[in-house]
Amino acid sequence: MGYPDLEWFPKPFGAGDTDGAGAKKMLGNPEVDPASLLVREMAQNSWDARIAGTVPQFEMRLRTINPAVRDVLAWNVFGKGSSPNLGLSRVLQSQGLCAVEVLDRGTKGLGGPTRNDIDPPPGEPADYSDFVLTIGAPPEDGYGGGTYGFGKTAAYLASECSTIVIWSRSRRSDGSIDERLIASAMGSRFTLGTQRYTGRQWWGTSSSDPDAQAAFRVEPAIAEDARTLGEAIFERHFESDETGTSILILQPKGHEDPDELVENWAKAINRNLWPKFSTEQDPARQMNIRLLRDGDVVQLGDRRTSPSLAAATRCLAALRLAQDGHQTEDPLVQVKEIRCGRPKRVVGHLALSKFLPDPTDDALDQDAIVYMRSRTELVLRSDTPVPTADGLTRWIGVFKPCLDLDPVFASSEPPAHDQWNPRSLEDFNERRLVNAALRGSKEEGESFRNPLPLETDAATGASSTGKVSVALAGLVGAAPGSSATTRRASTGGGGSGAVRPKVEIIAVQPLELSETDLEDGRQTTRVTLQVSGTNVAVPVTPSALSVAVDGGVMASEGQVMLESWIRKDGSALRAREAMVAPGESISADISYPVGLAIEFRFTVGQP
Repeated sequence: MGYPDLEWFPKPFGAGDTDGAGAKKMLGNPEVDPASLLVREMAQNSWDARIAGTVPQFEMRLRTINPAVRDVLAWNVFGKGSSPNLGLSRVLQSQGLCAVEVLDRGTKGLGGPTRNDIDPPPGEPADYSDFVLTIGAPPEDGYGGGTYGFGKTAAYLASECSTIVIWSRSRRSDGSIDERLIASAMGSRFTLGTQRYTGRQWWGTSSSDPDAQAAFRVEPAIAEDARTLGEAIFERHFESDETGTSILILQPKGHEDPDELVENWAKAINRNLWPKFSTEQDPARQMNIRLLRDGDVVQLGDRRTSPSLAAATRCLAALRLAQDGHQTEDPLVQVKEIRCGRPKRVVGHLALSKFLPDPTDDALDQDAIVYMRSRTELVLRSDTPVPTADGLTRWIGVFKPCLDLDPVFASSEPPAHDQWNPRSLEDFNERRLVNAALRGSKEEGESFRNPLPLETDAATGASSTGKVSVALAGLVGAAPGSSATTRRASTGGGGSGAVRPKVEIIAVQPLELSETDLEDGRQTTRVTLQVSGTNVAVPVTPSALSVAVDGGVMASEGQVMLESWIRKDGSALRAREAMVAPGESISADISYPVGLAIEFRFTVGQP
């Protein structure tokens, strides 16, 4: 059977062009690993392209390329040439050539014009030109997962030769199908003769348009030619009426150890796409996700056997209820409103749940807070603070911002969508909103995993000593002469007459407000203490961090927080407990919202 041949179209340098190597760096330096980067970015593209009323399919298929497919690639797709520095020829001739096929179905496919120098007709998309020809095209609204349009770069980064083949089917407004196939590479600049090229290159067909630039314009293979090549190259074909996109990533990095490569992809799918797993949720929130290796299905996470995945799923269900104005009836989940003081509003919700550990459960990061945007519900990142204080249970938290703030949080993300960076926002109030979300969820997570202990009486051997009330309004950055009011209270050691260790507050020093503090609406007081009544080092912990009100105190709901211990040498210890030697002083940095009055107590335990 004969196959159509594609032509090679390297991109000459012109005014404003970006070097291909530079284009690959547009994702910056993501904190996520390469497997997660590929999974996240490809899945985001598929989710954004889903068709309303359909559960989209997302698959990754690692496959060994057989000789027949290798021949089609080498002769019909890439046979007309490639840049000498791309490494494509070497890859096509290598032993053990393989590829990963990343595909979606139940999605729109890459429709619209095949040129990016003209606007599409009203009501038509620009998906093809944005994905194949343009770098950094934004979505039509602020709610999509791939906000910057750089995500496709992850596919090129995953290939040893920075080369992919794209096969797509989309539906026109009249109901007819457009079928297209094109290959693309994102290499480094090179020179042929005296002409310099950017390193970006495509393999397709020549334009039939009559204008003078048509000879230099690349078009995809279409209709029967696209279908013939696609079915010869790809493992998963299109059913008669299906639309969607398949991407073949040649020789994925890490192919030398396929076991590890597939294991890394499975972990990345579990950690980043788990919100789409459950078939018991609204179909509009689901994704049918599969990972295959040479045709065999790889087992992914299952909440029936994974305590961490079950807990995360419970948290997400509770968050959805909270953001729809309802309360969860799940006794295993706590939902907290995360608020900002200035501007005063709820910025999001955090759901928290504890579960019994299972040493075989590695589906998700545990003892972690998972952050995601509200509408897409794809994982942005997981921050892993510390385990529960009791050491017997594990915990997980899930945070989502309020839906109307999704565009704000999206704007604070780098191109790789792996964090929220408030400082990247120009608007001062928007910075505060994102700061409040990050800080508030962290504080609530700390309070949840390690609730403050009840004040211990003398009979236990630990003393409850030292009570300080600080009127904070006007203290930091206030007029000269303002000061803290300190009241020391001592407690008896019980009826035994024995001398017991106790904490003594020796200094209270409000710290100057930094620019970050002003943005966050928080401030810090440094409390310096000593321990007496002991000749050995003893542990000291805060036994109460409370909001002071007229006539008493109230729970801080995570607003008052021990940030760190500061030793005499200036080093910081981020822990709940600090060991203090006789005669040695140590300071505790306590943070709280500006304008609040607080009370705190410290307890000394047994050595």
